[in-house]
Amino acid sequence: MTAPSRHRSVASILWRRWRGWWSDHRAIARERAAALEARARDALSLGEAQRLAMEAAALRAVADGAGRRKGIIPLLRN
Repeated sequence: MTAPSRHRSVASILWRRWRGWWSDHRAIARERAAALEARARDALSLGEAQRLAMEAAALRAVADGAGRRKGIIPLLRN
Protein backbone atom coordinates (compact mmCIF):
# COMPACT_ATOMS: atom_id res chain seq x y z
CA MET A 1 0.00 0.00 0.00
CA THR A 2 2.89 2.39 0.50
CA ALA A 3 4.14 2.09 -3.07
CA PRO A 4 1.07 3.58 -4.81
CA SER A 5 0.79 6.43 -2.34
CA ARG A 6 4.51 7.17 -2.71
CA HIS A 7 4.15 7.12 -6.48
CA ARG A 8 1.20 9.50 -6.21
CA SER A 9 3.15 11.90 -4.02
CA VAL A 10 6.13 11.92 -6.40
CA ALA A 11 3.79 12.52 -9.33
CA SER A 12 2.12 15.32 -7.42
CA ILE A 13 5.47 16.97 -6.67
CA LEU A 14 6.56 16.69 -10.30
CA TRP A 15 3.24 18.09 -11.49
CA ARG A 16 3.50 21.11 -9.18
CA ARG A 17 7.08 21.78 -10.31
CA TRP A 18 6.16 21.54 -13.98
CA ARG A 19 3.12 23.76 -13.48
CA GLY A 20 5.27 26.37 -11.70
CA TRP A 21 7.88 26.20 -14.45
CA TRP A 22 5.22 26.62 -17.14
CA SER A 23 3.63 29.65 -15.48
CA ASP A 24 7.10 31.22 -15.05
CA HIS A 25 7.86 30.42 -18.67
CA ARG A 26 4.69 32.17 -19.82
CA ALA A 27 5.44 35.24 -17.68
CA ILE A 28 8.95 35.45 -19.13
CA ALA A 29 7.51 35.13 -22.64
CA ARG A 30 5.22 38.11 -21.96
CA GLU A 31 8.14 40.19 -20.66
CA ARG A 32 10.32 39.30 -23.62
CA ALA A 33 7.47 40.12 -26.03
CA ALA A 34 7.05 43.55 -24.46
CA ALA A 35 10.79 44.17 -24.74
CA LEU A 36 10.80 43.09 -28.40
CA GLU A 37 7.85 45.35 -29.16
CA ALA A 38 9.70 48.29 -27.61
CA ARG A 39 12.78 47.48 -29.70
CA ALA A 40 10.58 47.21 -32.81
CA ARG A 41 9.23 50.71 -32.21
CA ASP A 42 12.80 52.04 -31.95
CA ALA A 43 14.20 50.02 -34.87
CA LEU A 44 16.09 51.93 -37.55
CA SER A 45 14.88 49.88 -40.51
CA LEU A 46 11.47 48.58 -41.51
CA GLY A 47 12.80 45.03 -41.98
CA GLU A 48 14.22 44.88 -38.49
CA ALA A 49 11.02 46.34 -37.03
CA GLN A 50 8.93 43.71 -38.83
CA ARG A 51 11.20 40.88 -37.68
CA LEU A 52 11.09 42.02 -34.07
CA ALA A 53 7.31 42.46 -34.23
CA MET A 54 6.90 38.93 -35.61
CA GLU A 55 9.06 37.50 -32.83
CA ALA A 56 7.03 39.46 -30.27
CA ALA A 57 3.79 38.12 -31.75
CA ALA A 58 5.11 34.55 -31.53
CA LEU A 59 6.08 35.07 -27.89
CA ARG A 60 2.65 36.54 -27.13
CA ALA A 61 1.09 33.43 -28.68
CA VAL A 62 3.22 31.24 -26.42
CA ALA A 63 2.25 33.30 -23.38
CA ASP A 64 -1.42 32.94 -24.29
CA GLY A 65 -1.09 29.16 -24.57
CA ALA A 66 -1.31 28.75 -28.33
CA GLY A 67 2.39 27.95 -28.75
CA ARG A 68 2.26 24.20 -28.44
CA ARG A 69 -0.72 23.80 -30.76
CA LYS A 70 0.83 25.95 -33.48
CA GLY A 71 4.42 24.75 -33.11
CA ILE A 72 5.87 28.04 -31.87
CA ILE A 73 7.68 26.75 -28.78
CA PRO A 74 11.01 25.97 -30.56
CA LEU A 75 11.41 29.73 -31.13
CA LEU A 76 12.09 30.12 -27.40
CA ARG A 77 15.21 27.95 -27.58
CA ASN A 78 17.16 30.66 -29.44
